Amino acid sequence: YGRCIEAIIEHLEAAIAYASEPMANALRALIAFYRSGEDADREAYDIAWVQDRESPVDTINGFVEVYLDARSIKGAWEALVFYVNREKTHQIQTIAANAQWFEDHMPWDPRYRRSGAQGVTANAIDIVIETGESGPITPVGINLPNDQAIRELHGSKSVSLSNVIEAYEKSIIPELRSEFSWTDDETARAVKWSAFAGELATNMHEVIGHGSGRVAERLNGNPQAALKEQFSSIEESRADLVALYFVADPKLVELGLVAEEDHADVVLAEYEAYTRNALVQLRRVREGTQIEEDHMRNRQMIVHWLMANTGAVELRRRDGKTYYVMADARAFREGVGRLLADVQRIKGEGDYGAAKALFETYGVTFDPAVRDEVVARVERLKLPSYTGFVMPRLDAVRDEAGAIVDVEISYPLDLASQMLEYSAATRHLRP
Repeated sequence: YGRCIEAIIEHLEAAIAYASEPMANALRALIAFYRSGEDADREAYDIAWVQDRESPVDTINGFVEVYLDARSIKGAWEALVFYVNREKTHQIQTIAANAQWFEDHMPWDPRYRRSGAQGVTANAIDIVIETGESGPITPVGINLPNDQAIRELHGSKSVSLSNVIEAYEKSIIPELRSEFSWTDDETARAVKWSAFAGELATNMHEVIGHGSGRVAERLNGNPQAALKEQFSSIEESRADLVALYFVADPKLVELGLVAEEDHADVVLAEYEAYTRNALVQLRRVREGTQIEEDHMRNRQMIVHWLMANTGAVELRRRDGKTYYVMADARAFREGVGRLLADVQRIKGEGDYGAAKALFETYGVTFDPAVRDEVVARVERLKLPSYTGFVMPRLDAVRDEAGAIVDVEISYPLDLASQMLEYSAATRHLRP
């Protein structure tokens, strides 16, 4: 990757002149890490990036997530450029401003609670471009850095990808919800509230999910080393469970994040959507009988654990079709609280055996007959397994002297053409 990294450094160096001073410091630290590959330089970059809390434009760039590595060690490269969406930032910043309240009310052992929760920077953002592991198939929320020690000492940054969430919601056809909903009321709630509930849950997942908790001192801030290949699935489960637990809390009404008269329907919509998703996601695993991706494992584990240990979720069949039905919202939240306490204990103690047993029991295997049924149902609806996002095209407008005076934005709306264009633009960097 040497030639590619050299090109990345060249662009980062060119950006420094236009960056705010905190961002310029972070870019210099990132360049140093790219040049050395030393962990100390990576830590210096993570700290500098977290300390930049005010820049209206920001970037994530590097070998970040390990979801595609079976050992959860090797990071996949990704790059994003984005700017803060001031109009949509209120919700996520309100959650961040109250991080200590949520920390104090976590349903886990107090020894795993973080005192003086600080340094949680949260923004709603609009993506300008994503590539590598983050695009064209993109996350909807991000919380970094992943280094637990840095998170506990220096804080973290959470972002909700507003224009991605909006585009994804608009791309969903109504039949996807109705096909897997048990009742018409469930479908109606999904249509009315799923976008709102989903964005609220994503914000809590990133800010008070990934941004919460502490681990035993003997782990030296590195639970990944103890949990090995189970770490990412445990961490994603923990963040999802935090969001599912607090979406039903009256505190959200008190903070003005949800209207009191709508809260019950928002909770139902989120719990029902989460339950359905554990079934619908099987369309992505066309071969075999095991789930490999960490987010998918975490969703299956949570729903199947609730099926086995509470009365919250039921497997029902009607007219030859399988449904996962959220049957009891109170039991759902109570079960989520119990499971969350155990998942936090597993992370906090680095309990590899318990993590492995949890996922092997509830999160890895599935009935291939149910998968085949789900695939047939979504194919009849012509639904994709994954959604890709086409990035806006930016063309510089220059004056007679060659200086950039404006940028024209257009939307190609052709993913294949854009991928070929990106490939051609970087062909000279490949061996």
